Amino acid sequence: MAEKKQIEIDAVDTGQLKSLLDILNIKSGFESGEYHCELCGTVITYENTKFIFPRPNMTVGFVCKNAACVLDFALKEESDKEREVKTE
Repeated sequence: MAEKKQIEIDAVDTGQLKSLLDILNIKSGFESGEYHCELCGTVITYENTKFIFPRPNMTVGFVCKNAACVLDFALKEESDKEREVKTE
C-alpha cells in the first residue's frame, strides 16, 4: 500500500496551484469547470480559489473566496477541531 503523504501549504500563487492540481491529477477537470465551492456551488477557478481541503477517499474539496463561504468554512473547521479534542 502506498504511504499517505500529507502536505500543509499556507498560500500558493496561480503557478503553484497549477502544479498542485497537476500532482493531484485534477488539473484538466479544474480547468474545465468540474469543481465547485463546497458551500455555495460556484464553479471554482484559479481566480476564486480560497481553500483546498482533503476529503474522504483521497479526493479534495474547494471553497471560493466569497466572504460568507470563507467564514462558514472557518467556523466549521473550528467546530471540527473542538469535536476532535472532546473525543480524545
